[in-house]
Amino acid sequence: MNYANTMKFTKGHGTGNDFVLLFDPANELEISPTQVARICDRSFGVGADGLIRIGKQDGYWFMDYRNSDGSLAQICGNGIRVMARYLKSNHQVLKNDVQILTRGGLTQVSFNQDDSISVELGPVQDLNQEITVTVSDTDWVGAYWSAPNPHVISVVQDLEQIGSLLKCPDYEPTDVLGEGANFEFVRIIDPQNVQVRVFERGVGETLSCGSGACAVAAFVQKHHQGANPLNVELPGGTLIIESLDNKMVRLTGPAVLVAQGQLDELWMESK
Repeated sequence: MNYANTMKFTKGHGTGNDFVLLFDPANELEISPTQVARICDRSFGVGADGLIRIGKQDGYWFMDYRNSDGSLAQICGNGIRVMARYLKSNHQVLKNDVQILTRGGLTQVSFNQDDSISVELGPVQDLNQEITVTVSDTDWVGAYWSAPNPHVISVVQDLEQIGSLLKCPDYEPTDVLGEGANFEFVRIIDPQNVQVRVFERGVGETLSCGSGACAVAAFVQKHHQGANPLNVELPGGTLIIESLDNKMVRLTGPAVLVAQGQLDELWMESK
């Protein structure tokens, strides 16, 4: 395969959660987890929180999302907005609404007049499991939610007290989370606003997590009288989450394309 001709890339972000996008409508690209990790490496590659291969499946645009370590994920709430921005900017989508297929199911995406993009995600569900989360020898009570990615949500008084999130928090019981989860630490400012730090599985601490913001909003609305919609402030910016019927939520936020380039064929094939 001639990577130089087939692996042109675009770089984009949603509230600082950044991605490398590969446009592959014919589903010709085969990218190994090792190659994904190399592309996403911030020192030796392009650098990103994840990679999105934009393919086609069952007549829909398909979001083949990989975490920066090469592992698969069902969906990414920020990534799907960036993917939608790419499709719209490159005239692959002409209307203001599009359905995108993900491993988590078919997802409705809308382009708004203020240039933001809204995504309907879900179901967002309370899995009714308490998890003990430990960071820097401090324990927090965590609530296990699905959005549909797995999330563990802990309320804290001060986001700085968490300390470093360079590595995944420890948790008990260890057998509940299966392949792991994203961990959100939430400071409730008032009924309309919360602040969040997040550790994403397969990535590390990120500036933003779309599905995490959705899980946090549903959690705060259920257990802490949070407003609907709720403003979720992350280090990379603010996302607006509105709870809908049938455990679905609408995530609204920006999506920006920042660069284009081409991956070197020899670099991609080297070991």
